[in-house]
Amino acid sequence: SPNGNKSNGIVNSLKGARRMPYPQDEYISNKHNVENAVISLEGSDNMGTDVWWAKSK
Repeated sequence: SPNGNKSNGIVNSLKGARRMPYPQDEYISNKHNVENAVISLEGSDNMGTDVWWAKSK
């Protein structure tokens, strides 16, 4: 419900969380691969960005 959504508008209340963001430790220990993975998201590294199989064509 919109009243329970604490994402400050990042997550669509109707869709819900779409994915888990990469942990900060991955940016430190696996920076190159995480940066490439984030680029492939075609969106931000947050819970509101669809994963590849959920994107509309």
